[in-house]
Amino acid sequence: ATKLGHFRDPRLYRSPDALRAQLHENLRLLRRERVDLLQIHEADFHSWWSDDGQGGRLQDGVDYDFDGAPVVEILREARDRGQCRFIGISGNTAGDMARVLQALDVDTCLMAFNYDLIWRGAREKVIPLARQKGAALILGAILQYGRFTQVRADWLASPPDWMTEDVRERFVRLYDLQAESGLSLVELTVRFLLAEPAFATMLIGAATPVQLEESVAAARRGQLP
Repeated sequence: ATKLGHFRDPRLYRSPDALRAQLHENLRLLRRERVDLLQIHEADFHSWWSDDGQGGRLQDGVDYDFDGAPVVEILREARDRGQCRFIGISGNTAGDMARVLQALDVDTCLMAFNYDLIWRGAREKVIPLARQKGAALILGAILQYGRFTQVRADWLASPPDWMTEDVRERFVRLYDLQAESGLSLVELTVRFLLAEPAFATMLIGAATPVQLEESVAAARRGQLP
């Protein structure tokens, strides 16, 4: 699988020639003529769908032409040419991703940071919408950049900026469950997510070989009782 995205100049998100060049370069670096899956990286970015040159996430109240965007044209073109078998979208914000998924017919939707031990943002709209449209859901960043790799008691004593009081209380309950079960946070994460049938697969996002090995071992034990 590979993705299209991350241009320094926001105008390039709307350039078919730039998108084709990026795809060809990706294939060259991968030493492949084709990939199974080609996705739009962070499809919840405004730049993919507007010519105004602004960045950031999708804007409320803006009527985007998702289906007519250059990047969608290039994905379909790549599929027709045999450069990929399937096309999809990926992103980090559940509400915005639901807007894109509603408008497009794609094979896959990769949702990161929105379904794990603490947060369940994908449950309200993305999961039922993907089921309705027949798009395979891929779960990304399941360890939340390390938030679920070890118990951080210091976060409870001095919460970081991203930790609201509600989220702190959830972490308190999670750490209590971890201590009672005797399972590591990584094992709790992997085995909890295995029990959700909505997802076709999940990306570990391991930062070290040890985290990857621990995740594989946890998966072999199956979903949580």
